Amino acid sequence: SILPSDLGKTKCNFIAKSPYATDQLLLNSLYCDFRIYDNDLSDAEITSLAGNLSELNTLISTEEINDFISQLDLGNISDVVSDLNLPGTGGNNIKIQWESSNAEFLSNTGKLIKRPDVGSEPLTISLKATFTKGDVSLFHEYEVIIQPYFPDEISVQRDKENIVLTGNLTNLRKDLQLPALGIEGSTIAWTSCKPDYLDNSGKIISLPTKGNGNMEVTLTATITKGESNDTRTFTVY
Repeated sequence: SILPSDLGKTKCNFIAKSPYATDQLLLNSLYCDFRIYDNDLSDAEITSLAGNLSELNTLISTEEINDFISQLDLGNISDVVSDLNLPGTGGNNIKIQWESSNAEFLSNTGKLIKRPDVGSEPLTISLKATFTKGDVSLFHEYEVIIQPYFPDEISVQRDKENIVLTGNLTNLRKDLQLPALGIEGSTIAWTSCKPDYLDNSGKIISLPTKGNGNMEVTLTATITKGESNDTRTFTVY
């Protein structure tokens, strides 16, 4: 017997939001086909409305997959010299399968099997991804360019530039993991200027005496491939 207009300005009429202040908002929720009825619905009417869910879920899954594809970053796939990090799943329970057009060089998991020989042209490979959620599957192809091996001199320079030491180098408390091989195939040998404190393998032998401050140690990396070699130094405390 009460008309909606008689209720005045109500505070709890929200779509996709609880009327209770302590409840969280339904973040990232979607709603569709919102209706208000002036009578109870029969079982048959409710079942009929539920029949729209399949089409609605298909549209939602398609949108979620397309959003994920647009944001997916595989790194610099036009200059590949090492393994690719290919995800097997994505947000919103999206499953991903990968297929390489040339598994002899790049596997379906993104592992770089080999590279073209020195002097060869870069190799272009098609990497096909299948994104699936529920009954929806979408496909996307990525063009991957695998670089050939470089001449020894260039390989040494690239491996020299790509050396990264992880750890707190300004206040070292744990042993260092020193790389022994570069991406381009160079060998890396290490020499410590104070092996009594930090040896050539990156292992801490002893700490400086209390009160004398940090001990400065220079690590020298010698990068070698074929007849080419170069050095790079790192300062560790």
